Amino acid sequence: FTDTTHKHNEKKLILFPKEIVYNVVTDVENYPSWVPWCLDVKILERLNRDTISVEMTVGFQKFKESYTSTVTLNPSHDVKVISNSALFNGRLSNRWIFETGPSVDSCWTTFFIDFEFQSPFYQWTSQIFFSDVKSRMIRELENRCKVLSQTSAKNGIINS
Repeated sequence: FTDTTHKHNEKKLILFPKEIVYNVVTDVENYPSWVPWCLDVKILERLNRDTISVEMTVGFQKFKESYTSTVTLNPSHDVKVISNSALFNGRLSNRWIFETGPSVDSCWTTFFIDFEFQSPFYQWTSQIFFSDVKSRMIRELENRCKVLSQTSAKNGIINS
């Protein structure tokens, strides 16, 4: 018997204010600009103020798949993404948790992911890239915060 689920949990101090980090993660439509292998995101429906249904397209080399997820926002605290897609054997969840860091310009950020592919081929293939997913998600989040803060700083100089 082999465990076919993939799980990862990581916590890191990010040197940006909690509000900035939270805003990057909640800007779901811009995931293709920083989330590894995310090719496209379409908002299908706003279920309420803090819950949206999205279609996400992911790709890795020659593989490309789309699936729907429900994204639940808990303002300035956490973001949960759940998919009941058959692609993931009804099992894909990730969660971002944001806690104030030791200074106002820092944020403890926790990333959790848990998924299982239905297809044995995708399951086998995912073994190849899962270690990369684990090492890149928070790093890419940090990079996105840096890019946005530099853009904001430049815009502030231009507008003054």
